[in-house]
Amino acid sequence: MPNENEAPNEKTAQKPTQAQAPSTKEQIMALEQEINESRAAIDKDFAKKFASSISEEQQQLMFNDLAAFLESYEQAKLENLKSELKPKIAKHDELKIQLENEGIEETIKAAKEKLLAKYPKANPDEVLAFMQEDLSPKQLKELEQLDPSEVLIKVYELMPQSKGKELPQELNDLNDDGSLDSNNKQYDVMNID
Repeated sequence: MPNENEAPNEKTAQKPTQAQAPSTKEQIMALEQEINESRAAIDKDFAKKFASSISEEQQQLMFNDLAAFLESYEQAKLENLKSELKPKIAKHDELKIQLENEGIEETIKAAKEKLLAKYPKANPDEVLAFMQEDLSPKQLKELEQLDPSEVLIKVYELMPQSKGKELPQELNDLNDDGSLDSNNKQYDVMNID
């Protein structure tokens, strides 16, 4: 048993763990808090800044048309906020798009895994291409009603190769002799001119 007064050797000493980089969501929340704090600080200091740079025209408005003066003050304050916070807001918007894309990527990955679990021979990339290129707007609208993880399975089932090399032919309207019964008229399918 090691003595409490002995220094730990390299093998027993624990290495400090590296802090993980904050997730996109955590970055967004921190940036939103920073924007709100900055907005409050800018609001607090703006009255002094505005008063020190007030023009004669604005002084006239202050005494003659208080509503117009207050409008000009609010407009100047808004422009100041936009210019001061523009980089932070741009970064916030960029992170929001990144988070949305991460969510889409996770959803697609889960849908691909579910497709392969049910149909191991399926090619998820071909299924996605088929969905984007070959489905009608009506079919795409129907897919929107499904759980996102089920979409690729449904699309795969719509693909011709999932049903075999040839699609089944509709023969419901043919009589046993090969003639087509339409409106109680018989036509010989083989002798149509």
